[in-house]
Amino acid sequence: MAGTIPPLMANRQVTNEEYWMISWLTKNTRKKCSATGKKRPKRSRQDYEELKVAHVINQEKFDAELQAEKEEIRALQNKLKISLDKVTVELQAQREKN
Repeated sequence: MAGTIPPLMANRQVTNEEYWMISWLTKNTRKKCSATGKKRPKRSRQDYEELKVAHVINQEKFDAELQAEKEEIRALQNKLKISLDKVTVELQAQREKN
């Protein structure tokens, strides 16, 4: 049996059991946070800038690794093509012999 639709799940019908479980979890999480006095730490502007720099560094590292992989793949493809050409020539020579 379908229940009411919570605001965060407006595109989906939920059962009464799901609705009450979400409600219970939300309420208990709020109680726990207020009981312990813990709050989500706020990020400072400096933290944000450090994260941006770290992201750029990671992106550059990833791009360099990706480029190295591409070059390795190209080298392997060239090696494979040379081997294929060699085998093709040998096969044609063998057919001409017979």
